[in-house]
Amino acid sequence: MRKPYINIILVVLSACNPIALFSQTGLVNMNRTFDFEIESKMNQSDSNFHTSIKPYTISSLSSGNINIEEGGAVFFLNKIINHSFSKKKGFFIVPLISAFGTSQLENKSELLKDYGAGAYLKGFIGEKFTFNGFYRYAGSNQPRYIDSSLFSQEVIASVGRATNPGAEILNVHHWEGYFLYDANKYFSFLLGKGRHFWGDGYRSLLLSDNAAPYPYFRIESTFWNVKYVNLYSWHNDFRTGSNRNKFTSSHFLSWNITKEINLGLFETVVWQGSDTLHNRGFEVSYMNPAIFFRAPEYAMGSSDNSLIGASVKYRIKKKNILYSQVIFDEFYLVEMKAGNKWWANKYGVQFGAKSYDCFGIKNLGVQSEFNLVRPFTYSHQTSLINYGHNNQSLAHPIGANYYELSNFIRYKKGKWYFEEQFNYLEYGQDTSSNNYGGDMFNSYLAREVDANHPNRDYGHTIGQGEKHIVLYNSLKASYLLMKETNLRAFAQFVYRVDNYNSISQSTILFQLGISSLIWNEYKDY
Repeated sequence: MRKPYINIILVVLSACNPIALFSQTGLVNMNRTFDFEIESKMNQSDSNFHTSIKPYTISSLSSGNINIEEGGAVFFLNKIINHSFSKKKGFFIVPLISAFGTSQLENKSELLKDYGAGAYLKGFIGEKFTFNGFYRYAGSNQPRYIDSSLFSQEVIASVGRATNPGAEILNVHHWEGYFLYDANKYFSFLLGKGRHFWGDGYRSLLLSDNAAPYPYFRIESTFWNVKYVNLYSWHNDFRTGSNRNKFTSSHFLSWNITKEINLGLFETVVWQGSDTLHNRGFEVSYMNPAIFFRAPEYAMGSSDNSLIGASVKYRIKKKNILYSQVIFDEFYLVEMKAGNKWWANKYGVQFGAKSYDCFGIKNLGVQSEFNLVRPFTYSHQTSLINYGHNNQSLAHPIGANYYELSNFIRYKKGKWYFEEQFNYLEYGQDTSSNNYGGDMFNSYLAREVDANHPNRDYGHTIGQGEKHIVLYNSLKASYLLMKETNLRAFAQFVYRVDNYNSISQSTILFQLGISSLIWNEYKDY
């Protein structure tokens, strides 16, 4: 019997993913800048891709001849072991680091720190089974505009729960990983801890990678022009004062109706693992892979939280994409027609457009996206059955009760990468005494409205509560230092203004660092 071989390669991972090491199976780690480049290739291809389901599998990209191994750690490691693709077993360990500093310039200058160190592992057994993961111990202190939410939530945004809540520098054990079995071209099975993203936009109202990683089991089925995903997830809630379990069971169907038009259908149900009567655990009725959840939910007399939604994408001459999403938490057409702003008409809408190789300039991309979500959307009677995990939303970072317009310009030239981002955000924040539908972790039973609408069932509008208007502008540039490792140095400038209660609060940030991030973090709100 041949023994598995082990290689420990001392390189630094870049933001451009250590993927496809000696195997044509695995996942492409999600990173917003890298996703844009991959999606550009996918959308300009004639292959039958489903761009709305992330993370992508390497086998699906390889089948469409999408090259995702240009330079970087993949090229370097393949060269070191002399292209040992004939090996049937193996795994590789690579150091993972991040280190950068941020100068906060408003009022008095202050240096913010962010650091982390760990290791990334990828292995395979044959051509169908892959295991992959990373661990890092990280610490950071954040800009003032998200400091208060971090301390109240006891989490580092998109990473995990802090081990030392309340400290000046929050520390966290951050790990993600999976076992993937690519059975054949029709089915793949994925077990792990991580995050998922469904949609073609920068944000997702259906399921995003905003929250910390969580345990999951995913079944992906591909046939004809359809990809169908069953996702079973395990989440935590500690807003109730203890670390309690809740679960979600979700379906997403992506149908390429034509080469230009894609339709997506979404549904999910959230339920708590236990209550005062019994330890419920994972509800077997929700494991049926091809059923709408409302039927078994009503049959069980359940008050679980169900959401449904849809997405659509229209491709124009391959380089121009129009996309949209809609999410319904609760919706009653009679109340909508009445126009009384009923509290339980809970929904969200997204419209967006993006273009590649704009004005004939290769690797120049632009994107513009508008999102709105009604008050109380994603919330429920208790945070144990809302659409959140570890005090963070599974959709948009704000949660609900907002309008947002996001705009991007991205350009890649040789070793240089540039990104300009401008956001306009208008949202209503809950106060210490009243729930206006912004914080999805507050019970909607405690909802309040203003004095002009004493009946708390009606009169709810987007932006109610403490109204904030936020302008966020970011300019980021990075330079590839080492092709073999994709090590990048970067600089970022952020100017943010928050207007509320006749107060204008400005934040100016300048950041320098070297990054090996292979995940997304959202601090642009």
